[in-house]
Amino acid sequence: MTTELELIRSARAGCARAFGELVLPHHAAACLLAEAMGAGEDTEDVVRAAVLHALRRAHTLRAGARFRPWLLAIVADLTRTLHRRHQRAAAAGGSASSVERVAT
Repeated sequence: MTTELELIRSARAGCARAFGELVLPHHAAACLLAEAMGAGEDTEDVVRAAVLHALRRAHTLRAGARFRPWLLAIVADLTRTLHRRHQRAAAAGGSASSVERVAT
């Protein structure tokens, strides 16, 4: 059995399989967090954007750091960004339904 630390090391080195093994056990928690923070129908999109962001930034995860809090912090940040964009769009009379804008 591969430890989380070994998976993190492999993911930091660019191993997509290791990254997938890291994400899978935390996917449900990530969805619950985004939903609890009000992502609503955008929950899956927020989590998907967070996973992609984490994959691109895996090299920044400190050795010895826990993966779950790091991933959930990204989910929380992207959910807050989504809320801000929805508020700005509503104030401007538009719509901010595209989560792609959240991840940029």
